[in-house]
Amino acid sequence: LSDEIGKLYLSFEYYNPNGILVDGDKCDFLDTCDVYFFICVKNIGSTSCDIYEGKSELYENVNELKFAKMKEIVIPLNSPIGNSVEMGIDIWDFDGLDASDLIARFDGIFQTKSLSMKWTKIPVTRTDLIYQNDVTFKGFARLECPGGSCNKVCVPRKGINTCDAEGNKICEKGLTGPACDQIDYCVENNCADYATCESFPNGYKCICGAYEGARCQKGYDPCQIESPCEAHGQCKAVGPDYKCVCEVGWSGQKCDRPASACESAAQRLSPEAVCLNGGSCVDLQDDISYHCICLQPWSGTRCEVIDTCTEEHCSGHGVCIFSNISQESIHCQCDAGWVGETCNYRSQSPCHKASLKLHANQSMVCLHGGVCIDNPNGVDFSCKCPLGWFGPQCETFFIETLYFIVPVLVGAAAFLIILALCFRSFRNEQMGGPALPPRNSPLKTPSSDEQSEYWPTKF
Repeated sequence: LSDEIGKLYLSFEYYNPNGILVDGDKCDFLDTCDVYFFICVKNIGSTSCDIYEGKSELYENVNELKFAKMKEIVIPLNSPIGNSVEMGIDIWDFDGLDASDLIARFDGIFQTKSLSMKWTKIPVTRTDLIYQNDVTFKGFARLECPGGSCNKVCVPRKGINTCDAEGNKICEKGLTGPACDQIDYCVENNCADYATCESFPNGYKCICGAYEGARCQKGYDPCQIESPCEAHGQCKAVGPDYKCVCEVGWSGQKCDRPASACESAAQRLSPEAVCLNGGSCVDLQDDISYHCICLQPWSGTRCEVIDTCTEEHCSGHGVCIFSNISQESIHCQCDAGWVGETCNYRSQSPCHKASLKLHANQSMVCLHGGVCIDNPNGVDFSCKCPLGWFGPQCETFFIETLYFIVPVLVGAAAFLIILALCFRSFRNEQMGGPALPPRNSPLKTPSSDEQSEYWPTKF
């Protein structure tokens, strides 16, 4: 890898509404130009383009080029640059047959310390002494390098991940030192949590302060060393950690804030809970009082009183039952269609509950197009089945239906056939023709000299 110290990025906006050259002529017949930019970037006072010299890609048939549409120009920086940088931009119209024609020239100066990773507008001025067109041009730059002014060499390589904003090397895990060429023996952090590890060329050392032991694991008392609790708390060591026991009326990890009403009550009543029998303590708005939200069947200031069965206990949708199984308690035996500790919620409809228990290969409660109907008792359901099906879920085909329908259809067909034959015989008689001979009687074919009558069969 080369010693690249950063990158300078440039981008432009260009607007030439009528496609006019610097001398007033048109770029071409279409009133548009084939534009490219020749760029010179140098340190102030330099006689050459010592930072960068080159040209952009070609943008064909344009009168306007937006900043967002232009491909940024990336300038690698291989040597430190000064605080002030000068930029010269020549805008040309490319002609494949003849030499390119000048459209405009602009110069700009910017301070490297004013640049960052974000785009910054560069002030530019037009330097053509005489020009016959109206060209608008804007320049933008951003700088990507450690140290702000790109004056430190820092590139990713073996032992170095990257650099910080000041250009200092950030070492890979396990390495240390200004050049990231020393082994970091503290990478495993073998010292105690409250000690400081210092790496040396041949090993490490735990900086213990008031502690003892190779890893500073002896004689550590966080209460004596840190004094973490404020004036309203007493510190108690819990291994390498501590706990503050607060005075009544004070709370927080360091006993540094006034306690709420529930917290103060808990301090006074400890180890007993403020709200008994599973109740929850809630602070009131006056900040000095609290209220207990009790579980059934408890009531009272601290949920210490057990309720007895009343008419309203089960919300009018169940029967209140008092029992003495494990401890005195009451519960509700809810009516059909009602659930909850006090029977105050309607249960799901029977059809909906049944749909939640369908088998994997079943998509509807009532099969074969049947309709599920909740029964008035609110407990079970019925299926209204289509013709030919029956059963709790319309799962059985009513085969007797075929036994009835098939004979009816066959009988109707026979009746229609007989009716048609009778009609044909009646029609023949009306036309004066003889009755048809039986199929097994031979037909007499008349000779040429015999007189006979022959009636063709009409259908």
